[in-house]
Amino acid sequence: MPDLKSNPTAIKIGDVDYRLDFSRFPYFQAFARFQSQAQPGAELVHPPIPFFDVALRGMQDGYRHCFRAMPVDCEQLQLLCQTLSVLGVFSNDHGLDIVEELNTGILDYVLRICDKSMARDAAFKLFYHLLLGDFSEESKVKDKVCNAVSIVIKYQPEVFSMKAKRMVCAAYERRYVRTITERAALYEWEKDGNQSSSLDKDEVTTDEEEIPSLPTKNKWQTKRRRNSPNPENKKKLRNNRGEGALVPKKEP
Repeated sequence: MPDLKSNPTAIKIGDVDYRLDFSRFPYFQAFARFQSQAQPGAELVHPPIPFFDVALRGMQDGYRHCFRAMPVDCEQLQLLCQTLSVLGVFSNDHGLDIVEELNTGILDYVLRICDKSMARDAAFKLFYHLLLGDFSEESKVKDKVCNAVSIVIKYQPEVFSMKAKRMVCAAYERRYVRTITERAALYEWEKDGNQSSSLDKDEVTTDEEEIPSLPTKNKWQTKRRRNSPNPENKKKLRNNRGEGALVPKKEP
């Protein structure tokens, strides 16, 4: 049996060789123990795991990368979440903890220290728990969950991409929305003209502190153009000032 405390441990998943820290993967710990009993000394080989590369990227660099690497497809993202669940990645996390973090002002704290990545990671964790998580006494915490979702979907697009907002909405809809009216209210934010459609191209939000400001219209120039006399008015004005201008006759 390989030494699970050594970093890392060699394993082949599908056709790809990896060296992984098994202490972060409860599933692979159990798999290695089973393999050591079934085939002592044999190389660890595991069948392909759906979206394992994306899951690994999320664990290494932050779960916000899971949104960035995946299409806007709730079915595929759910398959990714199932992979994370089987691997035991969030086995010690609780959905209500993520909800409480979002509701108690984590976004304001994150923006003060100029680290939006923490907020974006929390958005993916919220998405995961909406799909697969278990909220204790769910009927009592539904309002808190709804508020956490609202924080994500109504926050500036420079913090959360349109993809992240849509996927969080889709996960919430699957779990809670039951009527057409509720669904319309959930997606009301998409009608806001301030949402940046340019983020739909690559769905990659910026990590820099500065947020670009929207250009403002020069009201003075607009007003000046609106009040400028047209050519006909200018022609009449010149005629009235020149020779031959019509002058009303005075009564005797």
